[in-house]
Amino acid sequence: MIDFVQRKDLAKWQGLLRVGIHPEHSECQDLNRKISSFINAYLKKLSPDDYDELEKLIDLLGQSTSMYSAPAYTEGFRLGAWLSIGDCMAFLFIQIRLYGIT
Repeated sequence: MIDFVQRKDLAKWQGLLRVGIHPEHSECQDLNRKISSFINAYLKKLSPDDYDELEKLIDLLGQSTSMYSAPAYTEGFRLGAWLSIGDCMAFLFIQIRLYGIT
């Protein structure tokens, strides 16, 4: 069974620790507390081998979620850039129409 320090190092290298990202929604904090209590309950309830298997499943779910989150972030950034460019183009178009700049 992996001890806590090894798990922390493993999670760090897998990109699972998100330093600096802390959602402030009360629902997220409540959800994280529930998840922690379930994990602690299973840690006490399951054998070390069964708990390791459960932990592997949780890690796979986290990796899957991260794979969806990264493209969503990239797409959102791209959309924001296009909106900014569109705003600049609209501003220039209005300036040209108002002041007859050619």
